[in-house]
Amino acid sequence: MQNLINKVRSQISDLKGSVFALASQDEEEGTIPDELQSIVIDAVSDYSRWNPVQNRRGRIDVIVGQTDYDLPADFMGMEVEPSLNFLLSEKVLILKESPKKAGSFSFFYRGMRSPESVPEYDVPAVVWLASANALRAVLADQERLQRYINYKIPNASEIDAHPASRVIEQINKAAQDLERQYNKRMENYQRAQLEVASRGPYMTFG
Repeated sequence: MQNLINKVRSQISDLKGSVFALASQDEEEGTIPDELQSIVIDAVSDYSRWNPVQNRRGRIDVIVGQTDYDLPADFMGMEVEPSLNFLLSEKVLILKESPKKAGSFSFFYRGMRSPESVPEYDVPAVVWLASANALRAVLADQERLQRYINYKIPNASEIDAHPASRVIEQINKAAQDLERQYNKRMENYQRAQLEVASRGPYMTFG
């Protein structure tokens, strides 16, 4: 996690936490996470849509009379044959018939990645998306924007001054360029997913 946060800070030129606060310790609240942490997590979540952890194993313990079962928190999907005796609704598995006896079954699914499980090759892509979202967060927050402009342009006092307006344009363009790079990288995974989907749905029980 910290590696990704550091790379995002470097990308958006906020190594000292002038715009997004660094992680800190508070006597009452304990550890206060880095303000970029949630942005990085969101970027990893989006990346996982295109390159999830494959063949993660799950298990359902069947209870007599119960048809609905929560799927794992990191569940992102799995292929299901229409002939199987259950349906999927977001992160809930629904048996088509109420079970008359207890039991269990295992299944394999696509899971969300953690920041630590992002392949080294794709770390730059996650950083691109997180950085784009961080820059947009700057534009959406007047106080944060003013801090960013003051950081970029010492002694700037009005965000509608010409130099400041130029910085705003640069921020917006940088965010667009970074997201474009990310989307281009994800196109490869999108093509791979379409190829798998063309083979038809499947599911493996263990």
